[in-house]
Amino acid sequence: LQAMHRNSQANAARLLSLVDLSGVDRVLDVGGGSGAYAMSLARAKPGLIATVYEQPNVVCFTQQYIQKENMADVVNTVAGDYRRDDLGQGYDLVLLSSVIHANSPEINQLLLRKIAGALNPGGRVVIREDVMNDDRISPAANVLWGINMLLMTVDGDTYTDGELRAWLQAAGFSDMTY
Repeated sequence: LQAMHRNSQANAARLLSLVDLSGVDRVLDVGGGSGAYAMSLARAKPGLIATVYEQPNVVCFTQQYIQKENMADVVNTVAGDYRRDDLGQGYDLVLLSSVIHANSPEINQLLLRKIAGALNPGGRVVIREDVMNDDRISPAANVLWGINMLLMTVDGDTYTDGELRAWLQAAGFSDMTY
């Protein structure tokens, strides 16, 4: 978690430069780990409330990071398992960073449907993920990451842009941009 926290902190400025927070008051960070991205989003827009949705055995650590940064008034946590549990409702933006590669296609499709249900009308999902080209043999780093996922997870993998777009469309999303 510490390594992921440092990595998220290092990448937060890039994420913020790509995400328009206009009209965003509530954010859900699914699988948000330490809460680094959620805290960065809350710092970037006064009044924004962020929720980190994480496994019950991780939430206690997430809360420690949030307390250490004095962000408990704008960043909270929900313990749950997105494979089984509801994500809640009323969010303007859902962040899904480095989560998809840990799941099977079926779980990812289920998760994206749950995210669609958690969003307010006009809400958006932001996906930060290492994506394979449709040929599934490039880029090389993502191929190696995919092999790692096959070895280290029950059914994780890296997925192609086409796969992600199809899953998003099936979940009801449109107007996809990079």
